[in-house]
Amino acid sequence: MSAPGIAIIGAGIGGLTAALAFARQGIEAHVYEQAPQLGEVGAGLSLSPNAVKGMWFLGLKDRLAELADEPPVQVTRHYQTGEILIRVDRGDTTERYGAFEVEQLVQAWPSGNCQSDRVVVEAPLPGAAVRSPLVVSGRARGGWFFEGEVWLRLLDRDRNVLARGFASARAEWMTPGFVAFEGALEYPRRSGPRRGILVVRRNNPSDDRSLDQALEIPVVLE
Repeated sequence: MSAPGIAIIGAGIGGLTAALAFARQGIEAHVYEQAPQLGEVGAGLSLSPNAVKGMWFLGLKDRLAELADEPPVQVTRHYQTGEILIRVDRGDTTERYGAFEVEQLVQAWPSGNCQSDRVVVEAPLPGAAVRSPLVVSGRARGGWFFEGEVWLRLLDRDRNVLARGFASARAEWMTPGFVAFEGALEYPRRSGPRRGILVVRRNNPSDDRSLDQALEIPVVLE
């Protein structure tokens, strides 16, 4: 008798894990997701040590170690005041449970892909998997440009610089309004995915550091 077909609704952590587990058993599964693409949505994503062991069993140990954050401390805050309600020390999690606790698979920034009154990065989106050359496009206020360019930087997870460059205005930039820009960064490739940070920075030629402004986008470097 042939194995039944499986439909999985939702391509979140649970849905994709289930699909991978079925595949390892030779069972075909189809995943259905209404979002046009997968990416960081600003939610807090965490996996307990037992869930991490499950990921290891599915062959994801090395990838988790590369992309995930292991928090030394976990806190729960009041949603209005920011007051710390619960504080848990996670420093001995691996020793106690035999696996670490994953707090974030892709680090989230509150600003997402834009500072709506200054700059918007249209590509890549937060959490996107990218390859070299990394093409960056978006729009920024004219005040972000100098000589028609804004700065681009690509950092690794430890904030070491992997690539430097510029994005050029695609229209007249001496305006208070938004101006489209585009640029590309080439960076050294390495086997396996790794976390990175794309930095789009205002081109500030002055010595006044108070005028510096930047937007950071988390990405996965392939």
